[in-house]
Amino acid sequence: MFTVSFHHKAPDFYPTGTGRPQEVGEGSGLYHNLNIPLKAGCTDAAFTSLFEEVCVHLCLLLLLLSPSLMLSLSLF
Repeated sequence: MFTVSFHHKAPDFYPTGTGRPQEVGEGSGLYHNLNIPLKAGCTDAAFTSLFEEVCVHLCLLLLLLSPSLMLSLSLF
């Protein structure tokens, strides 16, 4: 499993203390997590550019891993 999370990050935003970029997983899941915190006011254009860049790298990773299942969870 590999998890990518784009999320709003601010000191008072729940849950606090999680979602930092340096949190990349633990144990057998080390390097299986990518947190991408977004500052308040992130524009649609900035998000789209970042999302597209991450997707290019994820596509390369998917070619290497050849997963049998992919899931997408989107919360608004």
